[in-house]
Amino acid sequence: NRLSTEVFNPERMDVIYLLCSQIAISLENALNFEETNRIKENLRESEENYRILFENIQDVFYRSDTAGKLILSSPSAYKIFGYTTEEFYGMDIARELYVHADERDKLLSILKNNGFVEDYEVQLKKKDGTPFWVATNTHIYHDKEGNYAGIEGILRDITARKAAETQIIAEKERLAVTLRSIGEGVIVTDINTGIILINRVAEKLTGYTHAEAYGMRLSDMFIISDSKGKNLCDEIMTDLLDSCSIIEIESGLILTDRQNRQLLIALSAAPIRDEMSRLIGAAIVFRDIT
Repeated sequence: NRLSTEVFNPERMDVIYLLCSQIAISLENALNFEETNRIKENLRESEENYRILFENIQDVFYRSDTAGKLILSSPSAYKIFGYTTEEFYGMDIARELYVHADERDKLLSILKNNGFVEDYEVQLKKKDGTPFWVATNTHIYHDKEGNYAGIEGILRDITARKAAETQIIAEKERLAVTLRSIGEGVIVTDINTGIILINRVAEKLTGYTHAEAYGMRLSDMFIISDSKGKNLCDEIMTDLLDSCSIIEIESGLILTDRQNRQLLIALSAAPIRDEMSRLIGAAIVFRDIT
């Protein structure tokens, strides 16, 4: 067990230092290799997730170049437009997809000023020429050097929504025509008795135009009282909205108009419900029985 003083001489120490250095390098390379593999695996998973998202997106993702040619689209384009991804590639957007080609110029002008649009509505056409409405979120994109490279965005088919909006507008117009033709005064309120509509007869009997009455509380312009002068508007509306049943008063009501003229009126009031049977307001129909 004698210790030799020559075991750790300078030459041997140089060898040990060299071995330790090589071991450290090997360990570092091994760790870097594992980290590299981990990064590659994460990247592969991210790319796979992106591919799945891109291929299964229900709306249409698109990208066009500076000349307005399509260079990328999601597979969902076939469902909406009827074109395959291959047919889409290189297509002139304005000429082949827009119902009115100049509408694309308007979009590009907005993008030039703002850089993006949100829920922008425009009419496009399918492969068979059928027009349909889309809403798009679109923005300008740039290349790696920061140069303008084109536009890209998401399209959503809103044809059903536009049809519903058109139907609502038509129904409102029919309602307005009906109300104008009724020989009795009609006032419609929301659930808080704020006025949202009055017809021409009601305008004449109260002295308020529709524009003036809109948004007012009913009791501020529809001044009705009994023979003793008691204001009954709030009481009638409270009973109506609480009971959710029709109220009819054939006599004994006095309407004081904007010019303080008084008329005897008969009144019928009914609750208004939405398609889910929720109370949303009231309709008051009245006539002059003076």
